[in-house]
Amino acid sequence: MKTPSDDLFRIIKSMDSHEKRFFKQFGSGSGSLSYVVLFDAIDSLPRYDEELLKRKLKKKKFRHHLQKAKNYLSESLLSSLAKYNEEASENTRIQQYLNQAEQLYDRQLYDIGNKVIAKAEKLAMATEAFPYIVLINNLRVSAIIRQGAWNDAQEFIRAKALDEKELMEKIGGNSDYRNLSLQASAVRGIYGQSTEAEHYRFLENNKLFSPGKALLTHSSRKHYYSTQFMRYSTLRDWEKAYTFQHKWISYLETDTGQLQARAVEYLHGLAHYLVALAKTGRHDDTHRVLERGHDFYNSLPAKRKNKTISAYFTNIVSSYMFTQMTIMQPQNAIKAWERVKDAVSYDHLAAGLKMVISANLFACYFYEKKFHESMKWLNKIIQFDRPNRADIQAMARIVLLMVHVELGNMDLLPGLARSARRWLKKNKAADAYSLCLLDFFEKTALKAYDQGRLREAFDEFQEQLKTKDKKINIIPSFNYWLESKVTKKPLMETIRKYEARDLT
Repeated sequence: MKTPSDDLFRIIKSMDSHEKRFFKQFGSGSGSLSYVVLFDAIDSLPRYDEELLKRKLKKKKFRHHLQKAKNYLSESLLSSLAKYNEEASENTRIQQYLNQAEQLYDRQLYDIGNKVIAKAEKLAMATEAFPYIVLINNLRVSAIIRQGAWNDAQEFIRAKALDEKELMEKIGGNSDYRNLSLQASAVRGIYGQSTEAEHYRFLENNKLFSPGKALLTHSSRKHYYSTQFMRYSTLRDWEKAYTFQHKWISYLETDTGQLQARAVEYLHGLAHYLVALAKTGRHDDTHRVLERGHDFYNSLPAKRKNKTISAYFTNIVSSYMFTQMTIMQPQNAIKAWERVKDAVSYDHLAAGLKMVISANLFACYFYEKKFHESMKWLNKIIQFDRPNRADIQAMARIVLLMVHVELGNMDLLPGLARSARRWLKKNKAADAYSLCLLDFFEKTALKAYDQGRLREAFDEFQEQLKTKDKKINIIPSFNYWLESKVTKKPLMETIRKYEARDLT
């Protein structure tokens, strides 16, 4: 039996309160009361259960065919969302102009249609939506042929033919940089900041990075700077990563008239900028950049603060949290999260961002010795069932063992260590260092604890680790944690002793 689709349920649950109110007032169309009943019934479900939905609708005397009603409601919701957000989307406005012009041409109102087409072209050029220019020109040609305006045809060929060739070159350049950026993002998303060079070999000697390569459009600049940041941050050349990100932020802030339209790019850029500032020791600037992010986000109209924008703003906060951990100020990081957590929804964040925030909050609470709270955030990572940020997922399974040591749950260590080893091997994330750690927790730690010689076992193990190669970045540093156990000194004090070198 075919499983009922939960698409409509997911659309409704993605809407905020303003969008839901707008739909009920203006967007539900004819027969609106019946479809509002269906809307409310689905919205009341904690998870999609069609049998429960049918029982709810029966009590409300809903008499429509359910599948047809769901299809109609889905289309109505998408139309309502487009209407609600039309002022925020340049693409939507261009499409509306094209639809209007087509209607006018069909009515042979060619002069009025040309005026509308001119508006579409102006907006498409201003926003570098070049593929729309091809559609615009196709409409113009169609109108010229229909009305037999052959003088206009000659003028179009003279004025537009060369322009279209130039546009196609720009579109091609945009695609090249976009695809390169996508490939780099996919590698980062799957492996994290992997130290294995082969993952990023496609970036070496790429012609798109050549000094004389012209960046013809805003889009090509965006993907160029994004890829350069990923490239040099992966190579741990943070000065170069900082330089490219600083240039990108400066470029965006120069054109203040377009900044709100480029909100996603700006917020994403500030998040990367914060990391580069921390990695290059420019810690005083991180507070100012965080406040720039807050001020910009707060200045946006309510309609612009959709889930995507909120997620990118949250990424700034996450990056700031990281900067505070590098200087051993976890309380500042926790305060930054507390400041925004009610304004953004953790559940609606992208998987990679959930991973990073959870890892940051785990580390903060671990440093603050709030081990039960830290374990809550680790479990969010471990329970994630899709392949994403294998580096963070691997780290979580290892540091969970450290948390249980702190909580005195020594009898859990062997089983958890075996489970972690199976996961690391299955996901090809194991290295000599991590396997050595897991051997210690599985075979040595509990036995040494029962014999009253755990500290001595830590001391002996510290020597073994010095010969092991490490790929997985562990936060907090296992070596510092181990030394704190050997010396019986607080972890924060031990880390500060080593001047909080690169914790990640």
